Amino acid sequence: MKYLVAALLCVGFILAVCDAACFVQAPPELEPGQEPLRGCDFEGKLHKFGSKWITEDCMDCSCDSDGYVGCCTKLGLPMDFDRNRCENIEDKKTCTSRLVSKEDPTKDCY
Repeated sequence: MKYLVAALLCVGFILAVCDAACFVQAPPELEPGQEPLRGCDFEGKLHKFGSKWITEDCMDCSCDSDGYVGCCTKLGLPMDFDRNRCENIEDKKTCTSRLVSKEDPTKDCY
């Protein structure tokens, strides 16, 4: 439980600083007599407890020991930048983003 509280605090900090998207997925409820979880089921794939992975959509995910999956985008933007002067360039292959000048995309923009 304390890990869940710590994770929620971290997610709150990220959301306050960046324009990020995060979510937590609860484990499915077990029916009587059903075998206990052996990991986290995420998008049809079983992940080991304590494991971390990055999805094709650049979501940074982890599997908690209680079966909860937590994911946040790796492509968050600063909330406070000049949208008229700057644009965001995302690279889904490397899961990185960069603010560049609209006038000269070779220059970083802050």
